[in-house]
This record gives sequence, structure tokens and C-alpha cells, in this order.
Amino acid sequence: MAFATFLIHRCTINRIASTIADPYGQAVSQWTVAATDVPCRLIEKSEKFLNDERTDMVRATTFTLLVEGDTDVRESDRIAIEIDDVTRNFSISAVLNRQNASTVHHKSVALSEIG
Repeated sequence: MAFATFLIHRCTINRIASTIADPYGQAVSQWTVAATDVPCRLIEKSEKFLNDERTDMVRATTFTLLVEGDTDVRESDRIAIEIDDVTRNFSISAVLNRQNASTVHHKSVALSEIG
């Protein structure tokens, strides 16, 4: 069975087009769409509940996104995926090439959800 048949989701890859300063002098990124309708698969890897004396329980979930090997995705990009009519946005913490002999078979992308 081909790897592409496992890619049941479609995502949008957003990339920084420019960075400008806001009225307070802080850098603000301006995003542009780098690719749309990219075949992918979002996998929920782990979930932890964090608690400390200053906050209530906080859920920390880690995700992995699988994409084809020739997909242009970078650590500075952001990913948007619509699942069940809800758009979820993610930042990328790592892009790992998964090789098959001498070629990149697919990429495994570590994600963190953006509030």
C-alpha cells in the first residue's frame, strides 16, 4: 500500500513573508501561504497534564504531522489543518527526514498547537 493513501488530511503551510515592528517596537511576523491542500496526516503523540501551585491543570499535547518527502516545510513555518470544520493551527518544533535507502521517503514534523 502506498504511503500517500495514509495521508488522510489536507493542510496549509504558512511562511513568514516579512517582519515589521509594532507600535511598541516588538517584531511582528507577516505570514503568507506557501502551499495549500498539502496531503498529510496529523497524529496525536502524547498528552500530559501539568499542574503547579500558580495554575490549574494545563493539558500539553504533542503532535506529529506526516508529509511526503518532497514537501517544502521548514521549522519556521506554521501549519493550519481543518478537521471536522475546525481549523487548528500549529507551530513547528522540528522537521525530520525519514529515509528509505538513499532517498527521503517522508517527513515527520513535530508540532505544538497554537492557542
